[in-house]
Amino acid sequence: MEKTISKNKLFLLIVLSFLLLIGSLVFLVTRGSKAEIIENNSRIATNTDLVYYLDVVYDGIDKNVKVSSDNAISKVYSDYIYVEDRLPEGLQFVRFVTSDDGSIGAVKRSDNTSCQGYVVGNKAGLKYNPKTKIISFKIKNLQAGCKLTVGIVTKTPRMINNDRMDFYNTVSIKEKSFYKYSNVEHTFLGKDNSLYAVNYKYSGDVPTNLGSAPEGFGYSDGSLVEVLGDIKVDGYEFSGWKSDDVEVHNNTFVMPKHSVTFTGNFKKSSKYKVRYEIVGDKPDNYILPSEKDIYSNSDVKLDSLTKGDVIDKYIFNGWSVSSTCGDIRVIDNIFSMPECNVTVTGSFTKRMYSVSYKFRGDILPYNYLELLPETKYYSEGEKVSLEKYPEVEGYKFLGWLSDDEFTIGDKNIVIYGQWMKLYGYFSPSIKANIIKEKDYYHNNDEVDFVITIKNNDYLNIKDIMVKSSLGGFKFTKSNQYTVLNDNNVKINNINPLGYINLYGKYKANNDLSSIITNDFEIVGGIADNNYYLNDTKKYIDSVSFEVSNIDLVINDTDYKDNKLDGGKYSLYDSDKLSLPIAEGLTFEELLPDKTYYLKQVSSPSGYMKDSTTMKVRIDRNGKLKVDNHPVQLNKNTYTLNIPCRKVNMLPVAGGIGIYPFILSGLIVVIIGFVLFIKNYKIKEETIEDLDII
Repeated sequence: MEKTISKNKLFLLIVLSFLLLIGSLVFLVTRGSKAEIIENNSRIATNTDLVYYLDVVYDGIDKNVKVSSDNAISKVYSDYIYVEDRLPEGLQFVRFVTSDDGSIGAVKRSDNTSCQGYVVGNKAGLKYNPKTKIISFKIKNLQAGCKLTVGIVTKTPRMINNDRMDFYNTVSIKEKSFYKYSNVEHTFLGKDNSLYAVNYKYSGDVPTNLGSAPEGFGYSDGSLVEVLGDIKVDGYEFSGWKSDDVEVHNNTFVMPKHSVTFTGNFKKSSKYKVRYEIVGDKPDNYILPSEKDIYSNSDVKLDSLTKGDVIDKYIFNGWSVSSTCGDIRVIDNIFSMPECNVTVTGSFTKRMYSVSYKFRGDILPYNYLELLPETKYYSEGEKVSLEKYPEVEGYKFLGWLSDDEFTIGDKNIVIYGQWMKLYGYFSPSIKANIIKEKDYYHNNDEVDFVITIKNNDYLNIKDIMVKSSLGGFKFTKSNQYTVLNDNNVKINNINPLGYINLYGKYKANNDLSSIITNDFEIVGGIADNNYYLNDTKKYIDSVSFEVSNIDLVINDTDYKDNKLDGGKYSLYDSDKLSLPIAEGLTFEELLPDKTYYLKQVSSPSGYMKDSTTMKVRIDRNGKLKVDNHPVQLNKNTYTLNIPCRKVNMLPVAGGIGIYPFILSGLIVVIIGFVLFIKNYKIKEETIEDLDII
């Protein structure tokens, strides 16, 4: 079902589609310090400065259909507006008129206060091509109801052979597919001669988004006249201005004693494809711009992603444009569509961060600069391994002041190292033990450590750094050493041949069964007289302990797997079953790599007691098995369901025997016989009363 558009909506759509650009020219001539406004068709002086201004006014319609005016602005902003002005033949370009700081901004038409809109590039964006004599610039974000003015200083020529020279100025303005000529400004030098008209008109298929043809121009006969430039309208190719009235050479002709008419026509352009591609790696979440069909000779604006933009740790390197029909020139991210397909290619570089090295302190080897590792680059999140320690005779490198391995973030890193003069080495020792060690530790049990650091030399050693490898371990605070964090301490001083004890704790976890090892290591230290820790040795001592958290729960069940109450079991650690280690239905803190024996002591009421002995095996890893019975594990607890048999209700031998049962059976038979006879008589009586036909 097609949707229809009302006349009002269609009219509004047309209005919104053709936002008007109005360009006006005002000429200003300066003689000495006096400025004079030159009216239309006015005479100007020879060999003097002529200053004129290009006023670009943007009229639009905002979302509430509020039209701008001389007194009102609308919340509508222009895209790029391209302004081109060809200097009239004979005028010489001097310079642009701008503010002191080179900025060019828009003003409100009503009061000339600041308004939205600017020349792209400010003063640097104002261009003059001396070969083509074309002034050009771009305007961006000009607000509807605002005006942006650019001043041009020119110099008028001397009159030598001619008795009159005419200057006509008109400006072409383009925004997207909209093209328009401004009004025409006319000035002249010399006599008030008769003028003959030069007219311009369109023919054929004229684009709907094209403004009216340029206004008529008047020249005296014999004047050298320059033909207007070509028109650029998206989707159309312009034939150029043609006339049968005169011969045109190098875009100029000599004005005859009659009017001249130039005609221009258009034909629709062909469409070609613009396709984007990325070579190499790219961010995972980056989506390429879609392929588009563009008219030839139309302006194409590249995707807004610009060189240096960062997307998800990648830096964009910029776009390059290529085609099968030659090189393409890109200016301010815009190019003119050729008559062939275009490929726009971009690439990314993963953002890299440097890791460089420096030495600190006053003690440095003579060749320390040669010893610095080269700077390397890494992407964010990449693992970095520090370079090897440099070696110089007579010096001791104390190390890089960083972890040996780390993951780089989003900034450059400098790794510092330090040197000391070397006169000798010292070698301490380390010994670690568990205080009151137990065979097994259970959840939340505390494991207490003592670590003895001994000075084996006849000199003071200091700043001894000791670390623990076990997560969850914590050094205990003491006035004999400094706790840097849970796993690192510093001993300030140990006397010659002396020692210091370090203390720490670890709280056991809830593993089923595990062996936990804690490595204690001396990782640094210095001594008097510039003696240093002999780092050719390792100063490590390891302590291991076992953790076990194995529980067993027994459920007596009936044939429907319903839990029964009243049962009780004994658990033994020997097959002799001499003395149980526990009784009940729950057995906690069983040990790995061990076999237990389970036997029922009492059964639920009404069920038989099981006289068998069940073997419970637990392996090294805490896995529990029971003979002929499946078990279920939930966290640290095994559940064993044992089905029970019901007691069989048979007569007991040696009592009254079977006589009660026989008597009960006879009574039932007699009662049945009496009922049968009674019922039989009732039926006979009923039959006798019936009439037989």
